[in-house]
Amino acid sequence: MVADRRAGALAAGLQLGCAVRPGFALAFAGVLILVALDPWAWALPLLFTLAGLTMTAANVSANAFLQVAAPVALRGRSVSLYLIAMRGGLSIGSLATGASIHALGIRQALMLNGALALAFHAAIALIWSRSAKASIDAGTLPRMP
Repeated sequence: MVADRRAGALAAGLQLGCAVRPGFALAFAGVLILVALDPWAWALPLLFTLAGLTMTAANVSANAFLQVAAPVALRGRSVSLYLIAMRGGLSIGSLATGASIHALGIRQALMLNGALALAFHAAIALIWSRSAKASIDAGTLPRMP
């Protein structure tokens, strides 16, 4: 299973370069939901490959967006904060996922993780769209992809 995720990660790295595409995070949430709903064991390697591709693409896109959006003088500080948030967030998320697996079971926990990721991304998209509209109304260009 790990090899399948790594194969997807390699494919994403070869395809993306430095492209900024925020839709990959939504795709990763969708793949989590598909894994939770999958009744066939033979489909799991394909889904894990897709999960590796979308997860790596989302991370590359987030890093590229951060490097483009941050002012040059603050780029190193912003990347270090990003790395702290990613590493700390992964630890907290792993703990929460383990607790939800213990309480709900694997399928329900994956479904919950995917649904929460979709909800958070919808909230972020709403905030960004309002920010972009306010920037356009003020006569400045928004700083997001």
